[in-house]
Amino acid sequence: MRPLFHLFFAAAMSSVYACGAADRSDDPSPPTPSSSSASPTEPAGSGEGSAAVTAPESACVGATRTICERACACTAGVGCVVSYGAATEEHDSLSACTKFYQFYVCGQPTYAKAYTDACRSAVDAAACVATTKGSALALPTACQQP
Repeated sequence: MRPLFHLFFAAAMSSVYACGAADRSDDPSPPTPSSSSASPTEPAGSGEGSAAVTAPESACVGATRTICERACACTAGVGCVVSYGAATEEHDSLSACTKFYQFYVCGQPTYAKAYTDACRSAVDAAACVATTKGSALALPTACQQP
């Protein structure tokens, strides 16, 4: 089952990269305008001393990021494993785990609605459990689909 999952995941991720939707940390960041710029297109207050405004993280992205961080911590650096009772879900790294959840879970409104702030709080209190795949994060019921 694991090779099939990895094949499916690799195919899906390659299409994400092909479409340009992947996070490209190797791309240089765009230059920041200086405070001495008199450009008419530069918004007011974008000079020195102004704070950058970032969009708030969605509840789903926050909850799934916490799931992945906890799942990776359970395995002591040997991948990330999430337990859904008798079934487990394996990821090779924190990055692979977060990309999986943000693409396949948070990108699907039907699934995303289960990953709320209540889920995130439940994950903070979730325990690592022994499985046939080794140690894994036991996904709380607050994060599971009804």
